[in-house]
Amino acid sequence: MGAKKKKAGGKKKDGDDEDLSVDNFMKAYRKKCTELQCEMSKIIKGKYEEYQEEGDPITKVSYNS
Repeated sequence: MGAKKKKAGGKKKDGDDEDLSVDNFMKAYRKKCTELQCEMSKIIKGKYEEYQEEGDPITKVSYNS
């Protein structure tokens, strides 16, 4: 008999998946800023820092604030 296959999706048994969308976005954003040799937006950087400190999801970024 062959080796056991892992279940698709890699979900936890409890169904509690951690939302990594903000972290994945920032990783890709930093990479693109480095590739394009441009500065990160102060607004986006500030929102991400708030997210890390408080854990609240980022709902909207407005440049008209």
